[in-house]
Amino acid sequence: RYGGDEFAVLLSKTQKEELLLLSESLVKKVRSLSVMHKNKPLGTMTISCGCTLYNRAESLEQFIKRADQALYHAKEQGRDQVRGS
Repeated sequence: RYGGDEFAVLLSKTQKEELLLLSESLVKKVRSLSVMHKNKPLGTMTISCGCTLYNRAESLEQFIKRADQALYHAKEQGRDQVRGS
């Protein structure tokens, strides 16, 4: 858990295309979950992903800021989607 409703996933040796495909797959899998509570469906669960690749020339703060901006754009454009920076 990175923040209140934010989680960070760090992947090593991953190209941008792989990162986006994996993130899209995760969004679809979460959307398809059937979450039950006391034998009643809770409804649809969704996630938004902000993806970025680390650039060794930038600081950790810059890296996190770019990921956070991508997440903001995903949420701003309707949620339940992936945005990359």
